Amino acid sequence: MAEPAILERTIVVRRGRRLERFTIAWNALEGLVAVVAGAMAGSISLVGFDICKLELGKSTLADVSRIFPKYGGYVGSHDDTGPSCSPDGCFYVLYVENPISKLIPIFPRTALFATVRIFDNTLRERSLSIAETKGQHYSEAFVKQSADSHFKEDTRIITESMVPRKGVAVRTDNSARFIELANGLRLACLVFPGACAAPDDMLPYLKSRQVPG
Repeated sequence: MAEPAILERTIVVRRGRRLERFTIAWNALEGLVAVVAGAMAGSISLVGFDICKLELGKSTLADVSRIFPKYGGYVGSHDDTGPSCSPDGCFYVLYVENPISKLIPIFPRTALFATVRIFDNTLRERSLSIAETKGQHYSEAFVKQSADSHFKEDTRIITESMVPRKGVAVRTDNSARFIELANGLRLACLVFPGACAAPDDMLPYLKSRQVPG
């Protein structure tokens, strides 16, 4: 009778140890996610704040350059111009990427992007977007405002079929609307990779503007 009891106790102890290890690992993962979420939320908020406080048609390259050192970023090409940056013209991309999705390949990679375009030492365009990519799948939602846009409506939905990219263009003279929509980008899509597979999930405003079938 003693041997079955000892064997049963051994099995129970092993199961208890496995459960304990799983609990510790799970708590550690939750802690890591919380730390990453907090760090990303802070960086994302700063990027959004810095981009939104710029003034379209007024801010200069010097104003924009104060933002560059704070985040990852690079000088990109725009239209037919090569990558360069001067008061005459500059297209700059800032980004904050989820480090977990970058290190663990089973998750889609997610990042917040901010772009600014300078021409004649004046800010001509700005945008904020959330992008997710995994393998061949790419999805992006964006909010942008350009001094070169001339549409009359308050906002205009833009869909690019070549790349799964969808967003909202805001009229030149309505910076308050740009800030409002930029704040409407879902940060959960960045913190939890795979939570948002489509632009409408990343920017709920897009879903509200869908025409019923």
